[in-house]
Amino acid sequence: MSRPAPRPLPPFWVMAAALVAVAGNLRVAITSVPPLLSAISADLGLSYAAAGALTTLPVLCMGLFAPVASAVAHRVGAVAAVLGASACIVAGTASRLAGGSVAVLYAGTFVAGVGIAVAGLSIYTTTAARAREYAVLRALGLRARSLYALVLRQALLTVALALALSLLMLAVLAQIVPSTVPLVLTAPNLARAAAITLAIGLLASLFPIRRLIRVEPASVYRRA
Repeated sequence: MSRPAPRPLPPFWVMAAALVAVAGNLRVAITSVPPLLSAISADLGLSYAAAGALTTLPVLCMGLFAPVASAVAHRVGAVAAVLGASACIVAGTASRLAGGSVAVLYAGTFVAGVGIAVAGLSIYTTTAARAREYAVLRALGLRARSLYALVLRQALLTVALALALSLLMLAVLAQIVPSTVPLVLTAPNLARAAAITLAIGLLASLFPIRRLIRVEPASVYRRA
């Protein structure tokens, strides 16, 4: 019985935008709590231990459920795993709108932490699987210079999309965040952050390229 033809992939910029959007939301549930922890503790009457547990719970979930994420992605597919994990993150974050319910706050944080663990590892698995495609191109005769240009161009586009979305989110936050929350945005700081992010993205793409260039064609075909 022949396998069905694989569905064509969407354009790279669509995939990059989706990757950046999902990756950007992996940290919102974690980083949005510490700046408001004093206010949350005062409103809900949380002790220092309870407040510390609130910030530790997502990190603990990442450690506990990361091994499970690999099995989930293998069973249902990386795309379905990322979609399900994103739904958990949205549900867990949205549950904080419940306001004065301590139980809902911790339950939502737990659900979001599980989603972060599954989504993070599923994205890594998907990205690692794409490396074999580049290795096949290399085995088929793609020159090292062309491989460098291809991966660097994709990395540049991904970082540019990430920066654009980040600036858009910052512009929105600057308008809705209360004045009591410290939020200082200056052009020099934003320019430095953008330059550092761009440099890190481009440098990080060089390491997998060096590994792919060393792949022997025979090893690629043996895994097929």
